[in-house]
Amino acid sequence: MRNRLTERSTILKLVLIALLLGALACGTVTNVTEEVQQVGEEPVVEEEEEVEEAPTEAPPVKVEEELPVYDLDDGYETVLVELIDMDSQVSGTFDSVFDAHNWLFEGTAGQTVQIAATGSGEVDTRIRLIDPDGNLLAEEDDTVGNDPLVSITLPTNGLYTVRVDTWSTGTYSLIVTEGEIAMSEEEAPEDIEPIEMAEEVDSSLPLFDMDDGYDTTLLQLIDINIPYSSTFNSVFDAHNWLFEGSAGQDIQVYATGIDEEVDTRARLIDPDGNLLTEEDDTMGVDPWITITLPDDGLYTVRIDTWSTGAYGMIVMEGEGAAVSGSSSGATIEQWAVRATASSQYTDTDWSASQATGETDTPECGDYDTAWASASATGVEWLQLEYATPVVPTTVVIYETYNPGALYQIDVIGVSGSQYTAYMTSPEIKAYCPMTRSFEIAGIDEKVDTVILYFDQSDHSGWNEIDAVMLIGTE
Repeated sequence: MRNRLTERSTILKLVLIALLLGALACGTVTNVTEEVQQVGEEPVVEEEEEVEEAPTEAPPVKVEEELPVYDLDDGYETVLVELIDMDSQVSGTFDSVFDAHNWLFEGTAGQTVQIAATGSGEVDTRIRLIDPDGNLLAEEDDTVGNDPLVSITLPTNGLYTVRVDTWSTGTYSLIVTEGEIAMSEEEAPEDIEPIEMAEEVDSSLPLFDMDDGYDTTLLQLIDINIPYSSTFNSVFDAHNWLFEGSAGQDIQVYATGIDEEVDTRARLIDPDGNLLTEEDDTMGVDPWITITLPDDGLYTVRIDTWSTGAYGMIVMEGEGAAVSGSSSGATIEQWAVRATASSQYTDTDWSASQATGETDTPECGDYDTAWASASATGVEWLQLEYATPVVPTTVVIYETYNPGALYQIDVIGVSGSQYTAYMTSPEIKAYCPMTRSFEIAGIDEKVDTVILYFDQSDHSGWNEIDAVMLIGTE
């Protein structure tokens, strides 16, 4: 919108769009602030191992020989066979319309599951669910737009196969999740909203418009942690999304354009109609509100626009970690200018230098524009250097493949002192790509270096990092 400071956050946009079509249970972006410790030692940079005969592309997809392969005699070539966990989002890429991917999961009799595939761009996929004996149970193609979604109660215990093929090449994401929503072939479940949702005004709900002159064309009650979407046909319209909140509850509100040029503003209004906070261009041109609610009651998220088109929004429960929206000039947002790592997949593709600069990895996947370590199973670190020393407030990490291996963040001050700002246990995340923000508090010294530590020993593959933003004050 006005005085844009940065370009649109592509990664955040992809996260929400993937949620809109691909997930029944939405994840939250949590921020954990740990007590700051002074460590006093810089990491020991181990000598990088040479990668012999470095490939020019990512390692091939896995075809696990011990897993059963059911192809229904459909003539497609099965190029991927892999076991996945319930509620974990995975991704695949089709290089040919004659290929098929088999994703296998453990199911039990009477268990209700939903299976959704979401294609990037023009990718158009089909899903077929095959039982443990190789029999076709269900098939879906264009359930929501071009994206298939299967909802079914499993008949028996065993290893089920989700067979995905395509009508157009490219990358897609897939999730298998438990649920209790029965869905026919011609209708979508209530919890998964189609991208162009019909607007409605529920006259039973309170309408707060801040006397701003916008025409309220949507007034709807929503659930926390469920993504929604709608379309602005006029720049003079506003949409009100209402949710039940409680005193002391940590909430994040995020909106992003689905159509390329959509630019929104979000305002949070308390149950009495008072404006609590407003965000406009928090991340690129996308608003991101983070707040602790003061009272119990029905809160309103009022969204308006400077450009027409479709957008998505979500209210998430969890500690806030949005970038400050201040335009005072005291806050500096910067990308790394140099990077080194404990190891890298090659000296060029997937090298540490790929984590410098702005985000340039287009979507979730094994892309050579992000950093990847030499091994997918080890403990690694990635060190990033920045041009301007700042008193740190936030580190924003853009993870574009197998997110969740991060277990520690350190920063190094201009004096050489090293501080630990965040520690946790590695945890495989359900959604990819993922943008995670971590608040840093209690460090008064200016810093110019960030070190990320990863443990991939129990991970599903390379945890790849596209870019890391350091935010702080001069």
